[in-house]
This record gives sequence, structure tokens and C-alpha cells, in this order.
Amino acid sequence: MKRRNLSYRTWIWFLTLRVVVEDYLEVALGFGNWNKQTAQQWNKYVSDILRTSTKSFDNKLGQDAVKGFYKVDANGYNVAVYIYKSGPNAGRIASVVRLSNNQMIKFGLK
Repeated sequence: MKRRNLSYRTWIWFLTLRVVVEDYLEVALGFGNWNKQTAQQWNKYVSDILRTSTKSFDNKLGQDAVKGFYKVDANGYNVAVYIYKSGPNAGRIASVVRLSNNQMIKFGLK
């Protein structure tokens, strides 16, 4: 990864965030060692959830309205893919989340 004109603090924050995201993907959803093959598997995983979701629900991420698409994945995890409903990011993936029991109840999925 090429370092651009970022402050040292911003660069450290970015690297830390990258490690946290990679750790989350590995621990929470089973995607580790991020590389081209893992990226392809991730795209397939998210696409599958969007194509075959069993339920959908409305939510907000901060101030942004999103639509959640829910499915139990092949590992038995309760997963939601959030898509922005409006604004400049409309139609884009906002987040992918392994849902807790409290979230399952909140969104009427349990």
C-alpha cells in the first residue's frame, strides 16, 4: 500500500482500522488473510445474502436510512447487509453485521 500525503497520526489510525476490520472479518465471519481470493469470496458472500435474504428491515446508521437484508449464513451466523436508502451513497453497501440476540429482537427477526 502506497503512503499518500497523510499525517503520521492519520496513517497510524488507518493501519489500526485496517487491522481491526481484518480481525473482525476473520473472527466474526470467517474471512481472514485478506487477499484477492478472500475479496472474491467476500463479494460472493455478500451477494448471496442480498440475493437470498429471508427478511428485510429498515434501520438507521447514524443519520443515514438503510435497508437491512437478513439471512442465516452457511456458518449459522445471523448476518445483515445494510444498503443505503438515499443520499449520495444510495444503493451502496453501508455495512455487514453479525447480529446479536438483542438486534435480532429489535428488528423483529427472532
